Amino acid sequence: MWRNLKQAEIYNSGTWRQKHQPSADSREENCISTHEMSVNFPVSSFYPKKGCKRLLEIEIKLERGVSEAKKKPLPPRLTSSLQGHPPDWKIFHKQAEALEYAKQRGSGLMTFSFEEQVPGSEGRRKYVVTHPTNMWKNHISRPPDQRCSYEVIPAESQCKLYFDLEFNKLANPMRDGSKMVETLLEACSWALEDVFNLQVRKCDVLILDATTTNKFSQHLIYQNPNIFFKDNFHVGNFVKHLMMLVKDCNIPNIDVNDQRDLFVKNDKGESVSFCDLAVYTKNRNFRLFLASKFEKKVPLLIAKTNTYLPDRTRYSTEDWPIDEAAIFSSSLITYFGNDQQLGAQEEEQLLTFGNKQLDELMPVNSSTIRQWIYFEKTETIVYHIHGNRFCSTIGREHKRNHINQSHPNVCHGIIC
Repeated sequence: MWRNLKQAEIYNSGTWRQKHQPSADSREENCISTHEMSVNFPVSSFYPKKGCKRLLEIEIKLERGVSEAKKKPLPPRLTSSLQGHPPDWKIFHKQAEALEYAKQRGSGLMTFSFEEQVPGSEGRRKYVVTHPTNMWKNHISRPPDQRCSYEVIPAESQCKLYFDLEFNKLANPMRDGSKMVETLLEACSWALEDVFNLQVRKCDVLILDATTTNKFSQHLIYQNPNIFFKDNFHVGNFVKHLMMLVKDCNIPNIDVNDQRDLFVKNDKGESVSFCDLAVYTKNRNFRLFLASKFEKKVPLLIAKTNTYLPDRTRYSTEDWPIDEAAIFSSSLITYFGNDQQLGAQEEEQLLTFGNKQLDELMPVNSSTIRQWIYFEKTETIVYHIHGNRFCSTIGREHKRNHINQSHPNVCHGIIC
């Protein structure tokens, strides 16, 4: 409020405004100065240093999370159960739990294992139950050095005839791996015809290779639908029978020296079969196509000598759209194509291979073989028999212990 009328008159006359208010030019200069100052003013200074550090920490954590997520075995896309195969992808820490889930769930689900990197350790194996098509999508989407995966071959599950061949090239410099495989294929063809009256061609065998400069390594998987076995226990019996014939050079029409060459020296200097006889055990983990052993970075690839081509009537282009996918499905030991479950008539045609002398030790009761161990050095097989305690050594049943029968026929029970 003006103190007197004279001040009001001065202000209204414009004298005071001209004296104290800035001119238009000065206002324009001030605006330009303010605009320039707003452009050059460092915006980041509005945020305290502590806040910037926190944002940086969050960004680092997010980047780590994305990196770890890429390493996790999660399929990029799972098929809807309404459109095709079940979308199950369930991870377990214990193999027994995974196998039980797959058995109860059915629907063509299989159990696979994979190695997971754990800081400060060599790795940790986990198990996933899913359909083979989902496993392939995950398998091929991962970096090559992270494809450390295996198929679990369940006990008492129908399977293909398969071989795991390997030997130390440095300890056996005169051995020709490719020629040895040809000899084995020829010997196996003769044995299949001799035992089961079945004929097989080389183009019926998928050959995968992971050979290095120091080690020869190949997998053979027979694809002929007439050569499916009841389980890998019977496969193991047949392979052991085959290798015993080879060791005694009893395969006709094959040079004796070529048969002898199938036995090599191991790291201890002992003579052993180049066919690994330990891969026919219960719930065996068998490496997948394109997979490497943990931190080895040597993938299992199609061998140069392979002549097998997938049968598209069994491995459809809808489920397995590319050749690599069809090879992956063919390489699975317990997967037989589009219709995984064999019919009742086909199950009756599954191959079995036992031992007549062993059958005499197994009365027509609930006797079963719990486990068997093959000692290659002495050519002895020890059977752990369940449900029958009669011991031929002492002429009566064991009171407490089960019997461990060997072939040749000797009891290895504790009291014997």
